[in-house]
Amino acid sequence: MKKVHVPIILIAGELDKLVLPEHLKLIFENANEPKKFIVIPKIGHDYRHNLNEVKIVNEEVLKNI
Repeated sequence: MKKVHVPIILIAGELDKLVLPEHLKLIFENANEPKKFIVIPKIGHDYRHNLNEVKIVNEEVLKNI
């Protein structure tokens, strides 16, 4: 991550068991600015299979770009 010099948004689902939010946080901590780290409550890894959760994630992305 130290070699990446572009804006980055990392989004974690609070309930994600495949990519743990704390692991993503380690990547975030090593990223260059500008950067944002977002944890979405009550969302797991497979949110893409639930249209309501997809909407929540998409809204967070739009708010933060």
